[in-house]
Amino acid sequence: MPRKIPILPEIGVEIAQAFAAGKEAKQVVLKRYMNSPWNWSSSKVYAVANEFGWESGRDTRPDKGEIRIEGIDDAVLLQAIEVSLKTTRMKRRKRLMCTEDLIQQMILNGYEVLRNVSVPTFNRWMRQMNLNHEQLMAGNPAIEMASKHPNHIHFADASICVQWDLKNNKKMVERDMQKAFYKNKPGYWKQVKKVLIRWMLVDHTSGLFYVDYSYAEGENQADLLDFLLTGWSQKEYSAKYPFYGAPFMLGLDPGASMTSHAAKNMLRKLDIETYVHAPGNSRASGAVETMHSYWEEHFESLLLLKLADSLEDLRARAHDRMIYLNAMKTHSRHGKSRTDKWMEITAEQLRILPPVEHCRKLATSAPVTRVPDEKLQITFENRDYQLKAPALKQVKVNLDYTPWDPNQLNVWTDDGECVPCRLIIRNEHGFDIEAPVFGENEYKRHADTPAQQIRNHFESRDKATRMNGFEPKLTAHLVPDITFLPRKGIEIFPTELPKTPPIKASEVFGRLRRELSLERITPIMHQQVEQWLGGAVELSSEEYEVIRNKARSSWITGITRTVSPNLRSVATYKRAINE
Repeated sequence: MPRKIPILPEIGVEIAQAFAAGKEAKQVVLKRYMNSPWNWSSSKVYAVANEFGWESGRDTRPDKGEIRIEGIDDAVLLQAIEVSLKTTRMKRRKRLMCTEDLIQQMILNGYEVLRNVSVPTFNRWMRQMNLNHEQLMAGNPAIEMASKHPNHIHFADASICVQWDLKNNKKMVERDMQKAFYKNKPGYWKQVKKVLIRWMLVDHTSGLFYVDYSYAEGENQADLLDFLLTGWSQKEYSAKYPFYGAPFMLGLDPGASMTSHAAKNMLRKLDIETYVHAPGNSRASGAVETMHSYWEEHFESLLLLKLADSLEDLRARAHDRMIYLNAMKTHSRHGKSRTDKWMEITAEQLRILPPVEHCRKLATSAPVTRVPDEKLQITFENRDYQLKAPALKQVKVNLDYTPWDPNQLNVWTDDGECVPCRLIIRNEHGFDIEAPVFGENEYKRHADTPAQQIRNHFESRDKATRMNGFEPKLTAHLVPDITFLPRKGIEIFPTELPKTPPIKASEVFGRLRRELSLERITPIMHQQVEQWLGGAVELSSEEYEVIRNKARSSWITGITRTVSPNLRSVATYKRAINE
């Protein structure tokens, strides 16, 4: 709507006095202001006169301001609203059908009551009922949200800087926006492999913000984790920019990178509650959305004067400007600079982030299982940990990283019970430094398990009353009185014993060498065996036994008699045999 231009007091007083002076003076002033250079309408001249105290003295009509259209009921009204909504692009909230065409289509569809209704009258009627296009497209009123203290809730968001690009991943250049959004060049963005992304993190209470840039193919969880971890860690310029620490809540939009598994996994383990607003409801994260506009106005406008030489140069200049804006500009809500307001944080409200590498493990790790040994100890990533009850030896436990202490683990049973866990630090001898020492420390065993407690309870009772008279009883009397009829069977006749398989003639030489402990079969021995076989291909075990006895008597006994009695070693004896 055009802005209303205020009327000069001297002109308003002149018009009001002329109207009060009489009909002739009124006609003169009407003629004057309805012509050049004023060119006012008569209604405006009357309105100015009323504004500066003139009253006509006539009674006001009782139906003033009312619009009466005969025959129009709620059915006509609802139909007109539905047609108006159907011809509106809801995403852009742009109305395509004008009121004149709307009335015409209503008449053609049988709503004759609108035939004599003019366009201005119809529009005034809809405005009077607060059902005009602007009201139908207006969203629900926004609700002002509050936070308790600095670092209570942060809002994070990413925005693609379509007006900038990094040529060859180096020097910053302006993108050809006319070509980028030219409707006849739909394939332009297919040629764009990477884009410049602005990341913004805002503390809701103080309004303090952290900004950074990345150059990638789009939003991804790796850049998001790097941005959050860097924003929540202490920086090298912390003397002028003290902002750091993990928040208690983090507001995100429903984008893919913001709600990725790795991001949610890390935030859950750091005990940071996530607040993801509904799609299309950007007002829910208005603190960070307005900060994008604020940053474009106070920093990226300076890039038009001098572009960055590289991504590193862009980030350095952005951080320099960020430090200044947070420390020197007064926030309209609390009347202080953002940095001064954030410095009101207390020790209980400032949660220091664990080491960055440990946070990366939190993002990508998943719970694993281990089985405690006899000492109730487990090994994880080449480090030993000592467990206590309710852990049981040889019973599986679940474990995962502890968010705030890299040297500890979260251990729990399948029932959800928390298991105390301690990192074992060993001395130069390989012993646990907290292990009791013989002769110096009192030995304390592990607490009894539930099964051990029950066993100890029964073992501590007197032997006479330990079983409460319980003893094994005879059970044959439990069989009912039933006489079983004898059953006939068959006798087992003796059968022939299985025959030993025959021995092949080719195997005789090897068996003789092994059984008589010979190193080899000499040619003379081989001829003797051939004679004993007599050309047989196979022979029975009895026939082989005869040949073996002949070989023993011929080879072993004969050689023993020829060997000197002074030979005592087995090796010498065997050499004599083989010679």
